[in-house]
This record gives sequence, structure tokens and C-alpha cells, in this order.
Amino acid sequence: MAGLRAAAGTGLGFNPEKNRLLVPANKHSDLILVAGKDLVVTVDDEKIAKWDAFQPVQWMKDGALSPWEKTQNTRGLRISGKSIGSTVLHAKTPDGFDFVAPLTINVIPDPEFRNGNEKVVSDPLGAEMRAAKFRDALVMLARDQMFSAIGRSPHGGSGRYGLKPGDEWCGAFVHWVYMRTAATLAVANPFGNQVGTLASPQKAIGWALHNPALATIIRYQGADPYGWSWDAAPKADKTALTQDFIDISANNPVQTGDVALHRDEKGWRHVCMVVDPPGVGKDDFTTIDGNQTGAYRPEGASQECIGMNSHNASDKLPDGKSYKWVFLHMTSI
Repeated sequence: MAGLRAAAGTGLGFNPEKNRLLVPANKHSDLILVAGKDLVVTVDDEKIAKWDAFQPVQWMKDGALSPWEKTQNTRGLRISGKSIGSTVLHAKTPDGFDFVAPLTINVIPDPEFRNGNEKVVSDPLGAEMRAAKFRDALVMLARDQMFSAIGRSPHGGSGRYGLKPGDEWCGAFVHWVYMRTAATLAVANPFGNQVGTLASPQKAIGWALHNPALATIIRYQGADPYGWSWDAAPKADKTALTQDFIDISANNPVQTGDVALHRDEKGWRHVCMVVDPPGVGKDDFTTIDGNQTGAYRPEGASQECIGMNSHNASDKLPDGKSYKWVFLHMTSI
């Protein structure tokens, strides 16, 4: 079927779910139009944005295209931002029928192809987040980062989201999304302002053990793996806080926006955020993850540092008892 596509590292600012492109003024984003040989491509207001053709030769080798798409005529569309504003790109048949869903183009001032930055979440994303539930707003902002120049580059997140270059930033990304979403919705961030809260799975579990009113730890059993660092004044007997096993259930669900913690036979490895949750009798779930080209990624190397991944919640460690995936169900949002 005809449509617009982006290859790895390209299509900056393109959100296929919203069929929307964010492009900064004086910059461009490259998309391909699949099966669009005879379509007439126009932009409603060329003072806001324009398009030029280019040859997407390398893209034909990219995994973004299906085998069928690779057999079709493809056209490269280089869409450039001219001035701040909004317009629409059309790809019509010669008789004037919109053969591809019209693409909304928002030309924005942010040079990194995103609505959400360290100071503000601008419209249209800001307005959509304020009209949504907190959990859904979290995913909206995370996806905004995923499609940005940061997320679609190999190492764009290094030194961002509150950490120094070279730091492992998967948990920092989740914390940043919570912090900016809370600020946009004018509510409290359950994790507070300290990025270290989610700096590792161990720290996240330790934080949750010390904040039972804010989160429930699901599918973890045992002592605080981080130790006493969360306590300002530890108990004299140093008795560690412990967690009894809590499974996924109707009373203790995993929901969109909850935090997912991954471990394997080598130990604790990764922090990410749940998008489509697992449930009772439903093992498959999806997450949105930062640091995808960093030191660890369950699915292997990625060309882009923020991405969506699918998992099986029933996966266990070699002992056959402990789950690889542990969840912080955030009860206060």
C-alpha cells in the first residue's frame, strides 16, 4: 500500500502514528513515498514548508521497507522547514484524490525535531498531553523523543536527560519523561527531581521499597539490592528492607507508563517504560527504551538510541524461578 516511510536515522521528527512531521525552520527531514510514481505531491503553504526530490538508493536496502515495498516505485521527499507554522503535504492521484493520508507538517523552532525539550513541551504535543491521562501523556512525550534528532541517532542521548556524556542513561530517560510530563500537567513527579532514582534497576527497587505509597514492586522477591543509600538515618540493626513476591493480578496490574526493570544471568541490566503492558494470561508486552546503542539492549544492537521493543513477561532466569522482568507499578499516577 502506498504510504510515507522513514529509514533508520532518517525521517527526523516523523511520527507515523500521528501522521505528523516536526521539522525545524531551515532544516529538512527525508521521507520516502512508496508506490507513488504517478502521484502529484504538493504542499498547501510553501512559505511554511516545501519539498524537493532525492533518490533514496540506500533506503532500498534498509529494514524499514517490507519485501513488497522494496518492489515498488519509491520517491524521496526532502521536506524543508521555511517558517514557523503548520501546513499539509498531499500526494494525490492525477484526478485529485488523496491517495496517501495528508501529512501535517509543523515547522518548529526547536532544532532537534521535537516538541518536548528541557524548558517546555510546546503545542501541538503540549495541548494533547494536557488533555490526556498522565500515563498516556508519558508515552506521548517518550515517542516525541524517539522520533527526534536525539532518538533517531546512534548516540544522541549521551550526555542528555540529566547525565554526563558516557553515563548509562536508560533510566535517566524514563526519569526525564516523568519529570517533564509532570511539569507539563502541573502535577507532582512521584520520582522527585533526583535523576539517580532510576539510574539502575537496583536503585529503582530500593527507591520503591522505601516509598511503598508510590509504587508496588511486581515479580521481585528478596532484599533491597541497592542497600542503605536511600536511608538518611538507617536503622541501628541494619535490617534490610525486603520484598515478598507479588504477581501480576487485577489488584496489582502492570499499566502503561509503569517502569520495567530487566535482568539476566549476569545481573541487573536495564530500565525502560511500559507502553503496552502484560497482564493475567498475557505475556507479551512492549516498552520504549533509551540507550539502545549503549552497553546493553535485550534485543541486540540498534541503529537508533531510543526505540520500541517487544518482550515476553514470562521469561525467567536459569534458576527457573526468578523472572527476568520486574515492574514498578506506579500507584500514585
